[in-house]
Parts: sequence; structure tokens; C-alpha cells
Amino acid sequence: MLDITSELRETTNGVDFAEVCKNSELYRRNKELIKEASTTVPGSKDLYFPTQYSQSFSTQCMACLWKKNWSYWRNPPYNTVRFLFTVFIALLFGTIFWNVGSSR
Repeated sequence: MLDITSELRETTNGVDFAEVCKNSELYRRNKELIKEASTTVPGSKDLYFPTQYSQSFSTQCMACLWKKNWSYWRNPPYNTVRFLFTVFIALLFGTIFWNVGSSR
């Protein structure tokens, strides 16, 4: 509710939605849930990871290149338009600067 209200609407209705939210049962339940989830169970161990990253650098690079390849070829209309614009701009610049190099 808070993301779709404004100060003008609150003034018009005479309601402070922030206070309504803080006094709601949902807010209290969420606070209790956060408090419960943030306490550790007695006897449990901390999380431990042997390395900073889950995969090696080369594996991550290959995954990124593979995803880029798939995302590039999944959109043929976009690639076609890019190719046509490149040809058009090349022809445009070619005709504009046709004899410029030979006549300085």
C-alpha cells in the first residue's frame, strides 16, 4: 500500500499510512519472523566455503560466453536490423567521403 500512496493522498484522507503499517499485525509478524530467523540454532556451525568463488575463472568465462552466444542468436530480427543499418551507414559514409582522400 505504501508504494502507491503519496503525501497529498495521505493529507486528503487524513491517514498516515506509515503509522498504519507499523501498527498492523502483518508488520509485527514479519518483525517476529526476522528475529526468529536471525538467531542461530545451538550447536550449529558457521557456513564455510573453501574458495571465494564457486567456479574457476575459466569456467565462469565460458559460461558468460555461452550465455552471450545464445542470447545473441535468439534474436534474429535484431541482428538483421543491426546488419542492415551497418551496411546503410557504410554506404552513406562511402558516398559522402568518396573523393576526399584524393583531393586534399
